[in-house]
Amino acid sequence: MTHQQRSKIPMKMSLGLLAVALPWCTACGADGERPAASQDGPLYVVSTVVSTGDTDTGYLVPVTSIEPGATFDLDNAVEVPPSLAYAKPGSSVLYTATQDDPTITRWQVDASGTPVPETDTVISFANLGISHAWPLDSSQVYSDEKAYFTDDAGGRVIAWNPRTMEITGTIPLDIESSGALVPYLSLTVRKDRVFVIVWWEEDYEQGDWSRFGDHVRVYVIDPKTDEVVETSDESRCNSLTWSFQTSDGTAYLSPMSWFAPIRSMLGSGHGVEPCGARIVPPETSFDQGYEVNLDALTGGRPTGNLFVVSDEVAFLRVWHSELVSPLESDKSNWEDVLTEEGFLWWRWALGTDTAELIPDQKPGASEVSGLLEVDGKRYLPRIASDYSQTTLDELDPAGALCPGLTGPGAIFSIVRVR
Repeated sequence: MTHQQRSKIPMKMSLGLLAVALPWCTACGADGERPAASQDGPLYVVSTVVSTGDTDTGYLVPVTSIEPGATFDLDNAVEVPPSLAYAKPGSSVLYTATQDDPTITRWQVDASGTPVPETDTVISFANLGISHAWPLDSSQVYSDEKAYFTDDAGGRVIAWNPRTMEITGTIPLDIESSGALVPYLSLTVRKDRVFVIVWWEEDYEQGDWSRFGDHVRVYVIDPKTDEVVETSDESRCNSLTWSFQTSDGTAYLSPMSWFAPIRSMLGSGHGVEPCGARIVPPETSFDQGYEVNLDALTGGRPTGNLFVVSDEVAFLRVWHSELVSPLESDKSNWEDVLTEEGFLWWRWALGTDTAELIPDQKPGASEVSGLLEVDGKRYLPRIASDYSQTTLDELDPAGALCPGLTGPGAIFSIVRVR
């Protein structure tokens, strides 16, 4: 996210419902039979949440393969609160954070592959007035001794040390109020800079959340000093939620696809601009020569969630209004229509004029979760409608979603620990 969880979207919805019939990719076998999972591969830890009635229970599960045909159960799982997990690839040190608690816990993976919490290695942000330390992922980690996350309510960035498990500072962003509009923050780390993107939207609980501001802002932080060294506004976009980097550090940003259909439903003054943006190193502001209207790539269809899956290819989440119920004449049912199964995936070769619909899909409902990157591959959790099971689908740059690891619950994250 960085894979950013919106407080206005229930946790299960923020994970996403991606119910599709998947185009089969070559990695799954030409005859359609999935090979058996190898028991000799590296070790991963899956963070999954199992829902029973009104109760959500989290688990950390060691698995040896994420390839097609691989499955896991909860026999060797460690029970935790619903959590996100992060680890540097190949490291046996694991970090977890929950949505309902302002702490991060550090774990070691023992010789048997079982996550074990370290003694006295919990960092709490409660004294800063923060209610949770979620999300936690690699996009927030600058080095072994420095990591960050955003505090939307406080309009600031929190810096902490993963080695010593101590808070090292807070970075105020001096975000001005804008009437009924509430600021939301998105953070991404580059090897030389930390970027915080801010956009404004009316509060979900108390306002008309279909209304957004008229620009976004980027705050540039020097990780050596933890000071804001540059600030700039961008009027071409009014919401940028997702950020993904190619191998040279170029960050591609886009709005959440769940917001994309709103303008076509309610008209100007509502929803988000179909704006794709990028920041190319060593520059620290948006590339003014990069003009991308995401809707134009898909024939005018509302488009968001530009997920970069290689240096040449991105996947786009696209709204197909012909797949859902028509709007009432007074548009009073727009929120209900927005939750229907109207989204399909398109493939875009970066820099070209048009994207292409990925064939043989069934439409999906709601927003999808953040892209998970493991072993250089990108995966999306495909969660059953009753949250009983998840399959990790690899986004193949050739233009397919290839089913991989499957197991119980709703997968929040997966990390390699050996």
